[in-house]
Order: sequence, then C-alpha cells, then structure tokens
Amino acid sequence: PSHDKGKRKERTNMKITHFVKESPAGTYRAELHEGSGHYYIEYYGPAGDKIKTEKFEGRSIKQVSDIAESWINGIQVLNG
Repeated sequence: PSHDKGKRKERTNMKITHFVKESPAGTYRAELHEGSGHYYIEYYGPAGDKIKTEKFEGRSIKQVSDIAESWINGIQVLNG
C-alpha cells in the first residue's frame, strides 16, 4: 500500500499567497490557490464574503499572481 496518496491529497488545494487592500468600505482580499494542475483565485469583498472563484488553466503562477494583484489594485474588473 502506498502512503503517498494521502500526502498528495493534502496538497491538492493549497493556498499559495494572498493580496489585501484596505478601503473605506473594508478590506478586500484575493487568495491565490493551487488546485489539481491549475491555479485559481478566490476574491473576497469588504464584508469577508466570497465574491467569485476564477480558475486559470494553462497559466503560470506569475500570470495568475499578476491578475490577483491587478484586481486588488483596482485595475481588473470582475465580470459575472
């Protein structure tokens, strides 16, 4: 029996980093996660509520990190 399966499963959805921005309305947050073969960003509003999860297949961690950072700095608008 292999003991690797449990270890791999723990790392399947791992938070890598996050970006935050304070505003008069509260704190906005974008969390960068690594999933199974892809990266995704979870966006949170000032009340701490999750606004959206966006999955990025075929993108590098640098590209996805730049997207999260752009959103937190108010450059990128979320659609939907």
